[in-house]
Parts: sequence; structure tokens; C-alpha cells
Amino acid sequence: MNHMYLNLKRREGKGMKPRVESGATRTIQTGSIINPNNGPPKKNKFYQNLKQNTLDNISELYVDFYMELWQMTQTRKATRVQRWTNASRLNWNAGIHMMKTYFTRKPTTVSSLQFKMHITRTSARKIISDMYGEGWITQHQIEGDKRKLGYIVTDVFYKNWEQYVTVLINKSELQDWQQTYNMHHFACKHLDNNMDT
Repeated sequence: MNHMYLNLKRREGKGMKPRVESGATRTIQTGSIINPNNGPPKKNKFYQNLKQNTLDNISELYVDFYMELWQMTQTRKATRVQRWTNASRLNWNAGIHMMKTYFTRKPTTVSSLQFKMHITRTSARKIISDMYGEGWITQHQIEGDKRKLGYIVTDVFYKNWEQYVTVLINKSELQDWQQTYNMHHFACKHLDNNMDT
């Protein structure tokens, strides 16, 4: 018997001849080939790779940023404010916490600084004492409790902070941050949408 007639498929209808199935047709019909190796990648895989790659890039930007930040704390010592804040990480973070009072105009107490920074009361008292002695903060009575005293940062201290932020803006490559973040957010959004469907 001729081998070409081994794989015959019945065709209903009068006068119709049986047809021969090719190997490729049979394989596709049985579902053996669903996603060949040379086929296009799945959408989820594309977004997963994009999410990971942009996260890697953002992580590197953070590393570069903090390396630059460390260099600044070691070299920016032109004023008394800079020398004090850059003398230790405790002073540096305390300066940031106290800067909030400049914008809110709400005095911060020793207890509040201790609680927010998770430091000892002795450390909080030392920070307030240093800054008050330099004239970088002013003393105010707490509304509703005249026994308590709070402190607000002065314009002198703020001007040093303002200069510091200006340098950060110039060195932080904000455009790269924004572009990378937008792509990362784009990938996360599509992955979330695919999970919902």
C-alpha cells in the first residue's frame, strides 16, 4: 500500500476524495506546537523584564546619589551650620527633623524630637542645646501648656539648608530618575492589570 494513504481523514459528502494530512497540519491540530522557541515572547515576560531592569537602574541611581551625598558631608564645611550638621549622622538627621518646623511653624519639643528620631532624651537635649546656643532655633511656649517649650528653626539655618538642596538638585540627575521611574511604573501597572484579568 502506498504510504501517502496511511493518514487519511474522512470527508463527508458524495464524490469527495479523501485528503492526505501533512505532518505539520497534524501537529498543529493536536496542539503539540503551542509556543515555538522562535515565537514572540509573552507580554508578561516583557513587562517582568522591564520591571526588573528599571528597578536595577533605580537602585544604581540611589547608590550614586548616596555616594555623592557622603562626599558632600565630608567636604562641605564652609559655615558653622555645615560643620555641625556634617560632624555626625545624628546631627545631620536632627537638622533635617528640625527643618520641618520652618515650614509648619509648629515648635518641636525635646520629647517630640526624641520620639521621632528614636534617640535617648540626653541626645535630644544635646541637639536642642547646641542649636539654641548657636542661634539656629528660637524658643516658643507650647499652645495649651505653658510649662512646655518648643523650638522653631531660624532663617539662618534654613538658608544653609536651601543651599544644600540646590546642590543636591544639580547633582541628582532628576531627569534620569523620572524617566526610569515612569518606565518602572508602566511595567508594574501592566503586570497588575494582567493579574486582574
